[in-house]
Formats: sequence, C-alpha cells, structure tokens
Amino acid sequence: MSRFIVLFMLLLVLGIAAGVYYGKYTVEQMQQDNKGLRAAIAKEEEAIAILRAEWSYLNRPARLKELSSEFLNLQPIEAGQIVRMASLPPRLPDLDLLSRYTAVMPGAPRPNPLRLQRQSDAAGGGG
Repeated sequence: MSRFIVLFMLLLVLGIAAGVYYGKYTVEQMQQDNKGLRAAIAKEEEAIAILRAEWSYLNRPARLKELSSEFLNLQPIEAGQIVRMASLPPRLPDLDLLSRYTAVMPGAPRPNPLRLQRQSDAAGGGG
C-alpha cells in the first residue's frame, strides 16, 4: 500500500513539474510576442508622428495660399455677391434632364418645362 502511495506521489510531482515547465515556457513565449508587439507599436507610432509632421508641413497656410492662387484662380468674395434668398430668381427646371428625356425617346412629345416646374414646386423641390 505504501508503494502505491509513493508511486502516486511521484507521478503527481512529475505531473506538477511538467505543468510548471509548460506554463513557464508558455509565459516566456507570450513575453517574446509582447516584446515584438510593443516594438511594432513603437515603430507605427513613430511613423504616425512623421506623417503628422508632414501633414502639418503640407497644410501651412502660406503654402496653401500659393497653391490655390497658382491652380484654382480663386478671387476674394465681394460684398455684392452676398444676397438674400428672396432676391434670387425662381429655380428653372433641369434642362439637361429634359434633353435626356427626349434623346431617349425621340418620338415622345417634348415635356412642358413650366408644368414640370409647377410639379417640382408642389412636391417641395422649389428651393
């Protein structure tokens, strides 16, 4: 009976030793993975910092002003360009839509733009 207990205890100790060894190996592997991930994160953070610096450099107001004057030909807004909505003329129907309608169906009667305008206004699309 005592041999059985000694054998059982020996197997138990060997099992615990194997579990501890496996656990230690797993933790070391996880630490290596963690170290690699931290290095990758640091590298990406450095790349992000460089990209932010480049973005700030490229978005300097003086540079943007120079580029816009060179490529966009924009002019400053004048006071006369600002008007009230009520002073604008009524919205005209989409003539491009009418030309597409008649081009697709050459034999169809040409729609009346004023009737389309009234239908658009009634539907809430009058601007």
